[in-house]
Amino acid sequence: MMLAERRVPVAIGALVLLVGAATLLTAWPVGVFEDDGIYVVLAKSLATGQGYRYLNLPGHPLAAHYPPGFPLMLAALWTLSPAFPANVALFKLANVVLLAIAAVAGYRLAEEAGGLPRPAAAAVAIVGALAVPSLLLAAMALSETLFLALLLLSLIDAVRLVRHP
Repeated sequence: MMLAERRVPVAIGALVLLVGAATLLTAWPVGVFEDDGIYVVLAKSLATGQGYRYLNLPGHPLAAHYPPGFPLMLAALWTLSPAFPANVALFKLANVVLLAIAAVAGYRLAEEAGGLPRPAAAAVAIVGALAVPSLLLAAMALSETLFLALLLLSLIDAVRLVRHP
């Protein structure tokens, strides 16, 4: 890979990280939406060894409605920083990192699968990642950025597999 090919994704990732980190300065607590509060409750449950349970409900029933991927990621972060609500900033920072990964993956996908020239692929990736809805989702403990990053990385692999079985 040529040096110029490496600089573009690094620059995209750095830009999204910088702008995304600035969005962390919001006063939004966990629980703006029901989902972000539930994800944090489930993360605490996993991190404290209580299983996959709703600690906020009487009897602490088993969680069945929410997939465990994002709470597992948050639980790993919870073990690094167990002091709530201070650890919410770490959860939001993880989402910003995931948004940067998604932006770089979006650039690669637009270039490889979409056939866009580098400047156009970079513009698509940056505009998509720095759009207000993307930044809002990254500034809260919601699973969308994890899903987006994994989806785009999977699509890159799928395109490569189709082209070179």
